[in-house]
Amino acid sequence: MANKYTEAPIDILEMSIVEIQHAVDLGLINYETIAKIYLERIEEYNDEFKAVISVNEDIVEQAKKCDEEYAKNRKRCRCRVSDTRSTLFIQRTSRRV
Repeated sequence: MANKYTEAPIDILEMSIVEIQHAVDLGLINYETIAKIYLERIEEYNDEFKAVISVNEDIVEQAKKCDEEYAKNRKRCRCRVSDTRSTLFIQRTSRRV
């Protein structure tokens, strides 16, 4: 099944958070696209795996603001996509909750 956002120039699904941040630094992908990819994956697989408790409905707008902030001063920010058993934070390092 081809997905709209996972047809990005790179495959972040096999990358670590550090590798994803490096791709952002290189301009290969932005936070909005990353958020959309993860939302798409949640939609595709959560019925089967029941791993996501809730989804941040504002994540795309928050990711856009992160992109704007990053473009202005190259400062990274945190974007929380969802509450899961292993929560993903889009930031310099990963944290498991």
